[in-house]
Amino acid sequence: MAIRITGTIAGLEVDVTVEGIDQRSLSQLATSVINSAGVASATEVANKSAEESKDSPSEVARGAALGSQQALQFALAHINQMGSVDSCDLINYLTDKGVADLAIKRALLLLRQGNDVETVPSDDGLQRVYRRR
Repeated sequence: MAIRITGTIAGLEVDVTVEGIDQRSLSQLATSVINSAGVASATEVANKSAEESKDSPSEVARGAALGSQQALQFALAHINQMGSVDSCDLINYLTDKGVADLAIKRALLLLRQGNDVETVPSDDGLQRVYRRR
């Protein structure tokens, strides 16, 4: 699996492709980037991904699998069942359910912005822990 990272970091333009990364490492990387970038930047990333997916047939096909609202419902049900879930486990769960990457990003953003779920940093500070309020 490969991931392309583009944008601005600390005022520097970045265009990097990371190859040979497994799903779990990718989830950890994405969580770390989103946690350090903040909610506004996460929204920008999701919007940019949506724009790019219009040009990529494979992204369009994957995005059509499940929408972010259904992903949000899956995530809430999983959090209710488990009590609390870290971001990597939640991403892996949603991926196993067939949820598209973009829908997962949007669902995580909706969880953080909503009133149903409380998010706190994990013990290592690299992830978020989601739990029902």
